[in-house]
Amino acid sequence: METKSNQFLGETEIGILMRKYAVPCIISLLVGALYNIVDQIFIANASYLGSYGNAANTVVFPLTVVALAIAVMIGDGCCAFVSISLGKKETKTAKQSVGNAVVMLLVSSIVLTVIYLIFSDQIIAMFGGTVNEETYLHSKEYFFYISLGIITISREFGSGGRTIGKKVAEKLEIPCYDSELIHKIAVESGFAEKYIEDAGEYAPGGFLSPAFSNRAFGPTNEDYLWQIQYKIITELAEKGPCVIVGRCADYILRDKADCLKVFIHASMDFRAKRIVEVYGEQEKTPMQRLKEKDKRRAAYHRFYTDMKWGHAQNYHITLDSGELGIDKCVEILQSLY
Repeated sequence: METKSNQFLGETEIGILMRKYAVPCIISLLVGALYNIVDQIFIANASYLGSYGNAANTVVFPLTVVALAIAVMIGDGCCAFVSISLGKKETKTAKQSVGNAVVMLLVSSIVLTVIYLIFSDQIIAMFGGTVNEETYLHSKEYFFYISLGIITISREFGSGGRTIGKKVAEKLEIPCYDSELIHKIAVESGFAEKYIEDAGEYAPGGFLSPAFSNRAFGPTNEDYLWQIQYKIITELAEKGPCVIVGRCADYILRDKADCLKVFIHASMDFRAKRIVEVYGEQEKTPMQRLKEKDKRRAAYHRFYTDMKWGHAQNYHITLDSGELGIDKCVEILQSLY
C-alpha cells in the first residue's frame, strides 16, 4: 500500500513533476559549470600561472568530465534500480544495490587513476598539452594532482606503518606528515612536541593526569589539542596529495572522496623483534610495550571517533607487514594510488 508521502508521484501530472525535480538537477549542473568558470578566473589572475595556467586547465578538464560521467552513470543506474526494486517491495535488493554502486565507484576511480597515471603523457598530448613547454609543465602538474588523493595510515605499534608511509610518499613524490604534524600542532597550540606526542595516545578519563581526566570544568588539554589537530589535518588534505600517519586522520578525512584509508598490522612476535631493533631495549619487555601502546591508541581513537581502531571495516585496505614485508606493503599502496 502506498504511503501518503509518495502517493502524489502517481497522481501529479508529469509536467509538474518534471519541473519540480528537473530544476534542482539543472541548478546542480550550473553550479558544476560555475566551478570551472571561477577556477579559470582565479588561475588567470595568478601572476605565476596566467594564460599558461588556463591552457593547462583546459587540457586537463576533460579528464574530470570523464570521471564525472562515470560517477553519474553509476549513480543514475543505481537510482533507477533502487526505484524499481522498491516498487517491487524488494527492499533488501535495493539496499544491496547501493552498496554495489559504492564499490563500483571505488573500483572505477582506482582503475581510472591508474590509466591516467600510466598514460599521462599520451593523454596530455592528445588534448594539445604539448603546444609549448610552459603549458605542458602546468598540465603535467595539474594532471598529477587531480589523479591522486590522500593516504592515511593507521598502524599497530612496531608494525612499520610510519616507515611504510614515508617510503610510499617518497615513491609518489608527495609530502608525508608524521613528526611534521606534531611540530605543526606544537607551533599552533604552544605545547611542547613531546607533550603532544604523548597526549595523542591517551584518552581523557585515563590515568595520565587529572587535567586529562576531569572534564567537569570544561574542555581538557587533550580536547584543545584534538581541535587543533583536526583543523591542521583538514588544511593539509586541502593543499593536495599527501600521506598522513596516525592522529586519527582516517576519521578526520572520512568524508573526503579521494582518501585511501590504510591499516598496518603484524604479529606480536614480528613487532616485538622490530621495536627492539628500532628503539632498543627498555625496562619493560617488548610484549608489555606493545600491549600498552596499542591499548592507548585504541582508547584514544575510540574516545574521539567512536570507531573501533584496527577494525577492517573502517579501512579500505589492511596489510600484514610481518607476512608481506615493509617493501611489499609500499609496493601495494603505490600501485593502488
